[in-house]
Amino acid sequence: MTKALFLFSLGILLIFQSCQKEVTDNNIIPTPVLIDSNYIDKIYEVEFTNGLPDTVELWSYTYDNLKRVTSMTIKSPDPNDLSGFKYLYTYNSADTLPSKTVYIESAFIGADTTTRFHFYDNSGKNLKDSSIYTGSGLNYYFVREYSYAANKIFGSQYSSLSGNSWFIQKDTATTDIDGNIIDSKKYYFNTSTSNWELTSTTGYTYDNKRSPFALLSNIKTFRVFPSGETFYHELPTYNNKVSQTETNGIETGSPNTNTYNFTNSYSIANGKLTQVKILDVSTPGITDSSKLMFTYRAL
Repeated sequence: MTKALFLFSLGILLIFQSCQKEVTDNNIIPTPVLIDSNYIDKIYEVEFTNGLPDTVELWSYTYDNLKRVTSMTIKSPDPNDLSGFKYLYTYNSADTLPSKTVYIESAFIGADTTTRFHFYDNSGKNLKDSSIYTGSGLNYYFVREYSYAANKIFGSQYSSLSGNSWFIQKDTATTDIDGNIIDSKKYYFNTSTSNWELTSTTGYTYDNKRSPFALLSNIKTFRVFPSGETFYHELPTYNNKVSQTETNGIETGSPNTNTYNFTNSYSIANGKLTQVKILDVSTPGITDSSKLMFTYRAL
């Protein structure tokens, strides 16, 4: 599909969605979904410049016969654009959570690859991720370990270039009753001073609607903690985000803060999330916007 044809199809989708009965989070709570058609099929992502669509990306999901995600891709619909991301998932027997993720950047020319092995406790909480990154002639190794106490999550990360010196980080986060992170702090160990230094902080708020990502088997394979500059797809949540503020580069003395506001729209007919409007309000007087539009399928 060419980008022009894709944009035409997207325009039809926009008209169709505008004609649907929808409700924002500030209105009534929609009727819960009672039918099995709430698995994400595709997400259309559009960035706007001066009110006109500029960049388009398409998120696509595939599933097996146990309703588990087997792959997720994010790429431009332009066949000449070979950049993008691909996630491939492997499961042990009939397990509901993936045991391995293969993440490929520039996925359609076979570029950089990260292979990540996942370990969980009996309740499905993340215990450890062990990763190997290969690309650009380099190998990186990552080990992330997690522990829990009440509404807190603690994490430690050890990473190394080709098995040499290790770079050490740690995270602390507070979660709400649904398991969403509402604030976090990231530190790294400065080997020159032998001190832990704060590098980033985050704050998130949510609405009271269940996120469509919460149903998917791959939700626990992404980041457990925000990075300090977290993209929407990197940290799927159990409820839908309303705001996100992240400050990074604190250790440099010149921190950078990014703030995003989210307007979530729902179908009155079945309660599904249909659109997310994202406003980047980080810079006073300048507002960048984008939109995510969701389609679903029955499994």
